[in-house]
Amino acid sequence: MTKKVKSISFNDKNTDEKEMIKHIGRKNFSKYIKGLIRDDMMLKQTKKEDVTVNQNIEDEEEETEAVHETKNKNGHTKKQ
Repeated sequence: MTKKVKSISFNDKNTDEKEMIKHIGRKNFSKYIKGLIRDDMMLKQTKKEDVTVNQNIEDEEEETEAVHETKNKNGHTKKQ
């Protein structure tokens, strides 16, 4: 099994990064970071799905508007 190692450095003179170090404490750092990455991946997938759903809704709304606009004088709908 091949492992990939990615290192990360924290500057303890930077207040934000110092707080990050404090927040992590004695947690399993590798597991913690992998969980954050997994959460980010899931969030991005959810956003992609939301965009697709929203696009489908917009397409359906446009089709409905087009149908309403094509009604003739007798009130019948012409199919396009």
